[in-house]
Amino acid sequence: MFLPTCASCGVQVSLDCPLAQRTINIPCRGVRCGHAQCFDVYSYLGCHEATLEPSWCCPVCREKVFVQDIRVDVFTLNILIRAGARFNAVELRADGSCEFPTSGDDRNVSGGKDSSAKAEAAP
Repeated sequence: MFLPTCASCGVQVSLDCPLAQRTINIPCRGVRCGHAQCFDVYSYLGCHEATLEPSWCCPVCREKVFVQDIRVDVFTLNILIRAGARFNAVELRADGSCEFPTSGDDRNVSGGKDSSAKAEAAP
């Protein structure tokens, strides 16, 4: 799992798949990827299945990610469950907590107190 090193600062991570441009269903990364951003396993496998000569590269860092190198990120999966359809990004903190954005273009269906929701994702 990737977390920022500074306790007071965080890193903003999209909950949308960089391949499908929609909310991730099953978040994954390659075993050698060093970034927090995940991609959807179904989108990744579907893109490569439809290609005659698949590249098997991570859509975020371009590192080689073969099928046996894919790892599901349970931490991000828990965040996605908590976010539901309300948010498309989250700020990860060094202590393992996360905070959903309170403004901007992020999905905010309720528009109420939920828009500044904080969540602790179980590791």
